[in-house]
Amino acid sequence: MAKKYNYPPSIPIGQNTDPAMVAANLNNQTFCDYLTRLRLLAMSTFQWENLPDSVSERFLEQTLCFFGMSAFIYDDNLGFLGLRATPGGKMNVYNEPTVVQAYSVGYSKSFKLEDVVLIRNNYLSIPTDWALQSYAYRLYDIQRTIDVNVNAQKTPVLLLCEENQRLTLKNMYMQYTGNEPAIFGFKGGVGADNFSSIPTVAPFVAKDLQELKTQIWNEATAFLGVKAMPEKRERLISSEIETMSDQSDANVWTMLKTRQEAADAINKKFGLNIEVNLRKQEDRQAETTTLLEGGPSDE
Repeated sequence: MAKKYNYPPSIPIGQNTDPAMVAANLNNQTFCDYLTRLRLLAMSTFQWENLPDSVSERFLEQTLCFFGMSAFIYDDNLGFLGLRATPGGKMNVYNEPTVVQAYSVGYSKSFKLEDVVLIRNNYLSIPTDWALQSYAYRLYDIQRTIDVNVNAQKTPVLLLCEENQRLTLKNMYMQYTGNEPAIFGFKGGVGADNFSSIPTVAPFVAKDLQELKTQIWNEATAFLGVKAMPEKRERLISSEIETMSDQSDANVWTMLKTRQEAADAINKKFGLNIEVNLRKQEDRQAETTTLLEGGPSDE
């Protein structure tokens, strides 16, 4: 089973001053941001050609990404459809359902297996989104660590004071963190004799973490068939480049093969001429770079 993430409620930054809630909200936004970027890439991995007008390529790929299997059917009233599918009936000798329930919003109908063509996301009918959630979690974790590390460079101090001076000191510190040009105090207030500070110097590791994040991003996009090379590609030897390319091809091939087999079966059963291929690599590499560099998490 895929890991379920319990997202905190979304709170627009600036409407709640509780640091814990602001941090939880930013955690949620960062995770969802990376997951959305990867889902958008997954939606554009494959290109279907000659689909009937009544079949939505977007919905078909969404179904395979999130549910792992789709049913291509013919409905007497609606024509050809590519819908979500639930196995039903007894299993045959090849562990396939003898009955398939095709469904979507406002539609649900049972078909015999021989009357439909099952389109599988891969041979295990596993949703792509399971892997995308794992990658998004790792990217989120690294990005938020970068945020914390960068912030520690700005405010690396622990302040100690008497309890009755805490609010005054907190207000003064807010002026400091707000980049105000001057901080005003008052005689008899907080002074050097009744408070002290302890520096909490944090090593700057954000650059290394950024490189790690890029490696994870490249691994995730390779899983989706994008041969995203590191920035310093000239330092790689040809065998390393070929290995990265082979890994990308192998990952996406498992999903392309089941789609092409389904397209052949559809054409044979219904007399159509459907094809499915990978989208052009150049277009997808440009899209990948844009999605990694953009978004609220990196601003």
